[in-house]
Amino acid sequence: MSDSNDPPDESDSSPSDLLARWYHVPALLGVVAFMLWTRLRSYGNFVQNGEVYFRGNDPWYHLRTTSYLLENWPNTLPFDVWTGFPLGTNAGQFGTLWDHIMAVGIWVARPIMGSTEEVMLVMAPIAGALVAVPTYFIARRFVDRVPALVGAATLALFSGTFLRYSLVGFPDHSAAEVLFQSTAILAFLVALGVAEREKPVWELVVDQDWDALRKPITYAAAAGVALGLYMWTWQPGILMVGFTGIFLAVKLTSDTYHGKSPEPVAFAGAVALSVAGLMQVIPLDTFRFAVSEYSFLQIVTPLAVALGAVFLAWLARQWEARDLGSNTYPAAVGGLILASAGFVWLALPSLWSTIVGNLLNTVAFSASAGARTIGEAQPPLQGASFSNFVLSQYGLAFFLALAAVLYIVARP
Repeated sequence: MSDSNDPPDESDSSPSDLLARWYHVPALLGVVAFMLWTRLRSYGNFVQNGEVYFRGNDPWYHLRTTSYLLENWPNTLPFDVWTGFPLGTNAGQFGTLWDHIMAVGIWVARPIMGSTEEVMLVMAPIAGALVAVPTYFIARRFVDRVPALVGAATLALFSGTFLRYSLVGFPDHSAAEVLFQSTAILAFLVALGVAEREKPVWELVVDQDWDALRKPITYAAAAGVALGLYMWTWQPGILMVGFTGIFLAVKLTSDTYHGKSPEPVAFAGAVALSVAGLMQVIPLDTFRFAVSEYSFLQIVTPLAVALGAVFLAWLARQWEARDLGSNTYPAAVGGLILASAGFVWLALPSLWSTIVGNLLNTVAFSASAGARTIGEAQPPLQGASFSNFVLSQYGLAFFLALAAVLYIVARP
C-alpha cells in the first residue's frame, strides 16, 4: 500500500511515474531481504549429519513447549514436570503467543523443510527481518519516505543485541518481542493521529454518535489489540503500559496547559488500554501480581491507566468550568500522581513491591543474580564502559540519532 499523501492520478501510468510513487515498496522489501539474508547465512552450521542444534538453553525449552502445542493445541504447557526436579515447576514465559506462531509455522513448513527443529531454526530471523516494516512506518509518521527508508536500512546494519537474538539457531521469543512492540508503537501513533483528527469528545459519547466515533474507536481498539498481542508474546511487556501511562500523563497535561482539549488523546488511550487489559483475562493463570506470568498485574495496570486517562480529561473539564486557570493544572496532576502512588504503597503493598522491585531490576540498579544470568536482562554496563556499550550495540547510528534529536529539538 502506498504511503503517499498525493491523490492518485490517472496520468501516472508511465514507468517513471509508477517508480516515483511506489519506489519505497521494493526498497523496503530489499531491506527486509537483506536482513533475512544476514541472519540466515550460517544456517548450515546448525544442521550437521542430520542433527539440528540450537544456540543457548531457551530454544530447547521452546522446542518442548511448541511440540506440546502441536500435540495438544490450543493448550499450552502450564506446568513442566521435567523441570525443577523432583517437584516440577511453572513454565513461566514459555508457551506464549510466540510458541503458537511457531506451531503454525511448523505445521505449514514442516512438509517442505523436513522437521520441527529445522523450521524453528529460521523463525527468529524471519521475525527479526520483519521489524523493518513497522520501523519504516513509524519513521514515516514523522518524516518523508527517503529518511524513513534510511531509518529501516540503519536498523538492518545494527550489530548488537538485536542482531544476536534474531540470528538463525535461536528460536527464542526475543525477536518476536521487538516485532510486536514496534507494531504496537506504530498502532498507537496511528490511533493518536486519528483521534486528534476526528476529535472524539464526551458529548459524542453521550449522544451515541457512532458515525463520528467509529473511526477513532476502531483505530484505538486496533492499537489495544497490538499491545495485547505484545503482552501475549512476553508477559513483562507490561512495561510498555507503564511508558504509555507516562506519555498520557504528560500529553494530557500539556494539552490542557496549552489550551487544547485533552479528550481526543484520552479517548484513544482509554479505549486502547481497556482492550489490551481485557485481552489479558484470556491467558490469566495466577491470581496474584507477577511480572513474568499472566497475572492480575497484566489486567489491572492497563485498566488503571485507561481510567487515569479518563480522569485527567474529566479533571480538565472541571478546571475549565471553575475557571481555575491552566497554569495550576500541571501541579494538581503531579500532586494526584504522588497521592495515587502513596495509596498503592499503603493499600496494595504487594502491587507496589512488584512494580518498584521490577522497575529497579529493569534499570539495573538492583538487578538480581538470576537476572544477571539472562543475556537480554543483564545491566547494559555490566561488562563494558558506556562508550563500548554504545558502539557495540549501535555503532555510529547512535551519533546519527543524537544529531537528529538535536536537530528536531532546535528547529523552529
